[in-house]
Amino acid sequence: MANLIAWVATALALLPAGLVGAQSATQVPTVADTIPGQTLLLRRLSASMCQHLTAAHQHTDFSKLKPAAVQKLQRDITYQSLLDNAARFEVVQSLSSDEEKMGHWLTQEATLQWAETCPLARPLLSLHGTQALGLSVSLSAAERTALAPLAQDVCRCLDAENARQPFTGLEVSARGLAVQVAMQAAAQASIAANAAVLTPLYGAEAQRTPNQTTQLRMKIGQLVYERCPVYLNHISRSLLPGPPPPGPMLDIEAPPLLLPGGELPPPPPLPPVAKPRK
Repeated sequence: MANLIAWVATALALLPAGLVGAQSATQVPTVADTIPGQTLLLRRLSASMCQHLTAAHQHTDFSKLKPAAVQKLQRDITYQSLLDNAARFEVVQSLSSDEEKMGHWLTQEATLQWAETCPLARPLLSLHGTQALGLSVSLSAAERTALAPLAQDVCRCLDAENARQPFTGLEVSARGLAVQVAMQAAAQASIAANAAVLTPLYGAEAQRTPNQTTQLRMKIGQLVYERCPVYLNHISRSLLPGPPPPGPMLDIEAPPLLLPGGELPPPPPLPPVAKPRK
C-alpha cells in the first residue's frame, strides 16, 4: 500500500524548487465519480480514518512518534477504515477495469481527503513527510509563532489565485504546476516582507546557506499544509496515477450493484419458509 508520507514529502519538496512565476482552502476538490458510489465511498473512508485517528490521539502523543511509528499508525488506521467499509469497497472495486489499481487509487485518494477534512492529520503528515526526505525540520514554539503569518500569507495568496482562475479548471498535471508556481512566488514574497522577524532566528537572507534556505521553506510548507492542505494535495495528485476506467460490468443489463447515490441495495428477501404438512 502506498504511503501518503512519501507523497506529502514530494509535494513539500517542490516548494523551494526555484520556479518563477473560488474553491476555499478547506474545501475538498470534487473527484469525478467514474464509478457509481465512488464519491460516497471516499467520503466514508476519510471520515472513518479521522474517527480512528481521533480515538488514537486520546492515548498517544503524536509529536513524540518516530517516522516508523507514524507509518504504522497510518497503516492501522487505513486498514480499520477499509474494514469499516469493506462491502462498499469491494463493490466499487469490482466495477473497475482493474480491481488492484482501483484499490490502490481509492486508498490514496481517501488518504488525501483525510488530510483535507481532518485537521488532526495535517501536522502529523506534514512533519513526517519532511522527515521522509531526511531533513530535520521540526518546529519549535518560537518558530511556529514567527512562521505562522508567512504560512497564512501563502494560503491567502493561493486563495486569491484560485479565485482568479480555479486550479480545478486545469488538467491535473497543469494544476500541480500552477500551484507550485503560485506557492513559490507567495513564499518568496512573504519571506522578503518578514525579513525583520526571520533574521533573529535564521540570519539575514544573503547569509543563509542553500540548506538553511531549503529548511526554512520546508518549515513554511509544513504550516501551509496544516492550514490549506488542498493546494499541496493538488501537487500530490499531479504526481500520482489516476483511477482506472470503469469495467465492462457497468455495461451489463443486470440489477444494480449500487443504488443512486452510491448506497448498497438491500439484500434480497428470504424465500418463504414452507409450512410443515399436517
